[in-house]
This record gives sequence, C-alpha cells and structure tokens, in this order.
Amino acid sequence: MKKSQDEILNETGMKAYSWMHQVQDTAHWLHRSYDTYPFYVENSLGICLIRQDGTVDSFYESEEFKKDANTYYEMYQAGLIDPDVLNRDHQKKYDDAKFGAMLPSQTFDPATGVTMQQNGVEGAEVKWVEAFGDDVPDMIYTYVQNLNAISATSEDPESGLKFLNWLYASEENHDLFHYGIEGTHYTKTGDHRIEQVKGDDANPLYSMDTWMTGYLPYMAYASDVPDDHIDYMTYKSDNYVISPAAGFIFDSSNVTSELTNLQTEIISSIYPIKVGMVSYEDNIDAAIEKLKAAGLDKYLEEYRTQFQAYLDANPDVLEIAKGTTEG
Repeated sequence: MKKSQDEILNETGMKAYSWMHQVQDTAHWLHRSYDTYPFYVENSLGICLIRQDGTVDSFYESEEFKKDANTYYEMYQAGLIDPDVLNRDHQKKYDDAKFGAMLPSQTFDPATGVTMQQNGVEGAEVKWVEAFGDDVPDMIYTYVQNLNAISATSEDPESGLKFLNWLYASEENHDLFHYGIEGTHYTKTGDHRIEQVKGDDANPLYSMDTWMTGYLPYMAYASDVPDDHIDYMTYKSDNYVISPAAGFIFDSSNVTSELTNLQTEIISSIYPIKVGMVSYEDNIDAAIEKLKAAGLDKYLEEYRTQFQAYLDANPDVLEIAKGTTEG
C-alpha cells in the first residue's frame, strides 16, 4: 500500500489513504487472519464479540481488538491512514477516489473503477478480493444488510407496511420507485441493465438509491458497470459459516442511559486507538476504565441475557454455527 500511495501521489498529486467504510465499522477483514476466527463483532458500537459457541465477550477488552489496534497503529505511523481520519468529511474519500486517490479499503466496489475512468483515470479497475485466502470461510453475520423498519411509536404503521408490501410485490413497482418512469427517466439496455436519462447538470432526472430500499433480484445496473460489480453485489459463497448472532436483534431499552454514555466514550477514548492515532499499550487501560464507568459491564450483562434467551428459544442456532457449510 505504501508503494501504491507513492505512485498515486506522483500521478495525481493527491495523497491516497486506506479507509474503513465508516469509523464505527470494525476491521472485519483483519479478523479472517486470526487463529480465533471465525467470530463476529457487532458493527454498531463494536462492544460485543460473539463467538461461534455463543459466548459473548467484551471486544475492546479482547486480544482481537489489541491486534486490530496494533495493525492500524502501524498503518497510521506509515502514513496510510489520514492523520485527520476522525474529523475528515465522510464524502471526501469518495470524492478523492473518483480521481484514483484510494488504497485497498472496505469502502470501494468495482463500480468505482468506472467512475475513475469517467474522471480521466485511464484503464482504472477496482477489484474485490478475499483477504488471507479463499480457504478462510466467509462470515454470515446477518440475514439482512440495509433494512427499513416502522417505528413502534408510529401513528399509522399500517400505511408503512402497505407501502413496503407494494414496493416488493413486483419488479415493476420496484423499478418505478427506484428508477422512475421507463422511457422518461431511464431506458432498458439489457437484462437488469439500464441507462438513466440525465439533466443539464449531468445528474439523473430521477433516482432513488437502491442501497436504502433495493431488492437484489430486482435491481438494475448502469450499462457501463462492469460484470465484476454485479458479481460483487450478487456474490454467493461456497465456503461460509453462520454466526449464532445472525438472526439476533438487541433491544437496548433497558440500558438506554448506558448506551448513550458508551457512545460518547467510545468516540472519545476508543476511536483514536481503533484507527491507530495513538498506541494501544499506552491508552487502552484508561479507555477501558472510562467504558466501565459509562456502564460497559451492565450493557454486556443485558446483551448476554437477551442473547442467551434467543439461543434458548432457537436451539438449532448453535448447531448451525458449529462448522463450515458448503453450497
């Protein structure tokens, strides 16, 4: 990555960095290299590490987090992480990537290569690769990725359900909502391929991002999007394990104040360690002490209680999680 960074700086005059998709995200790509893998770290605050036997550990107190932090500290010291990573505008990394200023990351997909070509980076390609070997199983940690929900306090939940039922009832409905009117806002150019009609500002006349509400079997792709991108979006693993937490959703209502305090403390004390700005060894003890003062142990106790109840109600979950599944 250091050599790539030097080449990109020479060609574009821009400093390229390696990114997490969002700072809150966990370095799951690194976990594939650890002897204790497979395991999953929940991705909202990264507090809970769920092992395949159903054990829930405190991630920030684990050896796995220590390894993550030390790797990112090495990367930060080498200049591969933006020195202002915690404050830099989220959109800036995408803006830089349009012109080729990007390093291997969890953020970019093959369609980014097309955007780079459109901005003058001749022959640009972005490839999706499995880190640390094809023999390492993929982790299925959720049965949904982005999802939409109706608030429990909604005054009219039925209308929300009616809309979602309509949206996914047919590909025609799905396309109307996401791409607009065929012949006016887009034209079909092939099987699940479209060309959007653009206005004077070079933006589509109508578009609703599919990452928010798209349904993969219905989704369409621009004519110039490479097949690699569709393979990336519709990837089906033949070597995977299923986390016992895949179907579990935590209800934080019993630890609302602890959650609020932990959110604040994780941002201020853990994030600098996580992204490599400061060393793990010099800062982790103080950070954990602050997390415990914020309610870490009570939060973990509530999570473990609910998760155990989920496992008790679904006895097949741990059996499914025991080994690698083929197919």
